[in-house]
Amino acid sequence: MWEQKGTKAELNHPLNSVNDNTIQQIITNYTYNYLTIGIAPKFYIDSSNKFSISVGGYYSIIKGSNGVIRYSDPKSGISSNKFKGREWNGFSPNGGISSSTFIYGLQAFEKNDFGITLGFSYSFLLIKQNSLVIQLNDSYGLNDVYNKAYPENLPERNHSINLIVGYVYNRNTLRNKSN
Repeated sequence: MWEQKGTKAELNHPLNSVNDNTIQQIITNYTYNYLTIGIAPKFYIDSSNKFSISVGGYYSIIKGSNGVIRYSDPKSGISSNKFKGREWNGFSPNGGISSSTFIYGLQAFEKNDFGITLGFSYSFLLIKQNSLVIQLNDSYGLNDVYNKAYPENLPERNHSINLIVGYVYNRNTLRNKSN
């Protein structure tokens, strides 16, 4: 499964601590693209096999990242920096690029993620051999997604909820009948 996960953080801090209410606001938006493999066996919980629960785990490999960091304060105005992977571009308030660099340490997050998955599903019979399945999965990461080499990062774990709608065609199988 291809997943896109992200986070938004906001930091407000005073620029001058003595008799001044001026604050700087820093807003960061990060987006991570993951290739995820999940294994969660399905257990039917009713006799008609319409309701099921699935319990298992997942393993993800990060395939890309991008983000925007936006700074604003009354003294110096608004500026933003964008990055994709390890490239960092700084933009001035008029929209021009004021800086660009390649920083290896910018990717301060782990390449892999793993966790547990819990799902519930319901199957609707459409016609004799066709069903519509609706499934809700909740995945909770057990791994801290931030790289341990950057101690200033607070621990953070991925958490996602997925809604899956599927179509199932049940093919009849031929069986040997003894008459």
